[in-house]
Amino acid sequence: MIKTIELTAKLLITYIVILAICFLIYALVVLPTNGAEKVNAIIGLLGWSATIFAPIAAFYLIDNWKDQAKYNEQLSTLSSLINETFLLVKNITDIRTNEKISQHLVNCYQLFSIENVLILKTKEEIKAEFKISIKENPPPSSNILEDNINNLKRLYLQLDLHESKNDSLRINILKTINNIETIIKDFRNQISYLYMESVFMDQIYNKKKDLWIEKAIYINEYAYHVIVLFDEINESKHKIELEKKIQNLLIEVKNYRTNL
Repeated sequence: MIKTIELTAKLLITYIVILAICFLIYALVVLPTNGAEKVNAIIGLLGWSATIFAPIAAFYLIDNWKDQAKYNEQLSTLSSLINETFLLVKNITDIRTNEKISQHLVNCYQLFSIENVLILKTKEEIKAEFKISIKENPPPSSNILEDNINNLKRLYLQLDLHESKNDSLRINILKTINNIETIIKDFRNQISYLYMESVFMDQIYNKKKDLWIEKAIYINEYAYHVIVLFDEINESKHKIELEKKIQNLLIEVKNYRTNL
């Protein structure tokens, strides 16, 4: 709306200036003596002003069309950024509520919770149960999360193509995407970490239960609800940080949209 008003004002001012020049020429140069000549002179000057105004108006309109096209493309890109962010949230939620991951973590937690584990179960028995749990409850692929991040970065580059200046709002979007990428890499690594036999055996025999629980409740929401029934724990600070960064991205996109 503001751009439309600005364009209308530019066209109006331009035509007024052209008319002023025409009548100045009329007053200083033409100066017809009779009425008929005055009318013909005025009509001629008006025609001349319209001829001059037409290409200038076309220039303004083309320039405005280019700005509008860029504006529409930015809106489309921002909309895609938001959609991809929500898709990322959905894919994270799918993993954090995955029942197979949950069952594997609950199985591991039960192994951790056996008192005098060295007496009740041998190392070989624990390894065997761990392997059975993995076989029955394999982890889902988390490659989709990497695809989400790559799509967010691609959309940012599309947004960046439309601007030559360093806009702090636009740069904040990239910084937030990079922060989320770092956290997502860690999230994916933690899934692998919880499925590694050597790591699990090291933790169980070196009494690193708290470290294991911290990672387990981060990765899976169902596991968190089971473990909290037996151990006094708080919600994962890593989960809270990830959710905060994603909310920040949506805020940064909104800020950029508001300032277009």
